[in-house]
Amino acid sequence: MSRKHLNIEQRNLLYQLSQEGNLSQRQMAVWLGCHQSTISRELRRNQSSLGCYLPDTAQAQSETRRKNAKQPFKNVSESALELVKKGLKDYHSPEQIAGRLKKAGQESLSHETIYQMIYQNYP
Repeated sequence: MSRKHLNIEQRNLLYQLSQEGNLSQRQMAVWLGCHQSTISRELRRNQSSLGCYLPDTAQAQSETRRKNAKQPFKNVSESALELVKKGLKDYHSPEQIAGRLKKAGQESLSHETIYQMIYQNYP
């Protein structure tokens, strides 16, 4: 079974199967032709604000996550970005910058994230 994303038809079928209540996640996976972990992850990650699985909500959440995944560093605040720029300008290593961000109570950025910023000419 290869990795693939569930489509809206599969999500509708998953909803129907989960509402019946007498099938295990493994059995639902067989019905959908995917791995059991796909079902587990789908039910866990794509719940509505009410805590239940709704296929339309799950599809919207999935599309939003896929769109946002292509936007690197979207959650980095301006203040953290300024500290990274200043640290690089002062010839500090990404490890030192990450440590200073943590010490300053800023959002936590790993040194690997800072390296990725450098490689992509982000800051």
